[in-house]
This record gives sequence, C-alpha cells and structure tokens, in this order.
Amino acid sequence: MRDAGLTCDRLLNFLTLQEVDFVCAVSQGRVDVDTGEKLRDLWFPEPEEIKLSGVNKPVYAYRLNEGTDMERVVISNRRLSKKRFGSYYRHRWQVESEIRTLKASGLESYMVRGLEL
Repeated sequence: MRDAGLTCDRLLNFLTLQEVDFVCAVSQGRVDVDTGEKLRDLWFPEPEEIKLSGVNKPVYAYRLNEGTDMERVVISNRRLSKKRFGSYYRHRWQVESEIRTLKASGLESYMVRGLEL
C-alpha cells in the first residue's frame, strides 16, 4: 500500500472481507457511490460510512490533518474514533517510511504483483 492511496479495487475488496482491521489513505480520484463526488472534495468531521465505487462492502472515511500538507482522506473497514484513525495512520506511516527506505535499496524488484499465491 502506498501513501498516495490504494488504487486496486481487488485489494480493497480483499481487505474489507478480512477479519483484521486496516487503515489506509485513498487515492485522490476515489468516488463516493451515493453522492458521485470525489472523497477529497467531501468533508468528514466525524468518521462516516461510505460506499466506494468498485468496492463491495462499505468502509468508514475520515479526513486527517485538515489544512496541512499531510491532509489525507483515510478509510478503514471498522468504525473507529477520530483518535484511533489518527493513531493507526501514524503507525502505518512509520511502516511506509521504512518501505520507502527498502525500495531505495532495491526491494522493488521483489514486490508482490498480484493477489494469487
């Protein structure tokens, strides 16, 4: 998963069916099925259930770091408090930073290219 957002519908569908919690940023072009609007244009003062185009189950969205260069619309398969959204995403960001370091060392050639085992 990249910080630019999850763009693969198959991966998002896979994650929403799992019994584990996930939190990730979504890509700038993701659209709410009910409103037809891009998530980046919607306001989420509280975590809110939404339906994404291409994703079979509803997810919960929340906007983090409003008005900063770190502003992101973050989604989860679980309804989380605002505090938990932020905490989980910060932990995920630490992992992302480490992955970036590993990619710079040549890890990219070993990345998974599909969901099949």
